[in-house]
Amino acid sequence: MSSYPILKHLHLLFVVLSLTGFIVRGLLMMLESHWLNRRWMRTVPHFNDTLLLVFGLLLLHYGPWTLQHPWLQLKLGLLLVYIGLGFVALRRGRVGRAARINAWWLGVMVYLYMMSLAYYKQPLWMFN
Repeated sequence: MSSYPILKHLHLLFVVLSLTGFIVRGLLMMLESHWLNRRWMRTVPHFNDTLLLVFGLLLLHYGPWTLQHPWLQLKLGLLLVYIGLGFVALRRGRVGRAARINAWWLGVMVYLYMMSLAYYKQPLWMFN
């Protein structure tokens, strides 16, 4: 029995948990909630995203895809963009509230586009 379907479903679980966590933390940021200061609110997302990355790398190792596929290259590049937007959106600091909210919205949009890349396997699937 192949382990690929199990790895894929676990990866998808962590994808959904990661996006849900990002949305919830963004909403809490907009509400200026004290919940964001709780230790578990800062550590659980890192744990989940680490598992997401591990299962993504396992899929790359055991699956039919290689880094030569343009959609996968774009997805990995957008992952770096998403991480940067997440830093701007969820870190307290010198960035103003409007910039943080805009970074959060852009982060959600980038994440959704990465999900569509994984589903359609085409960088410009909406134009095909």
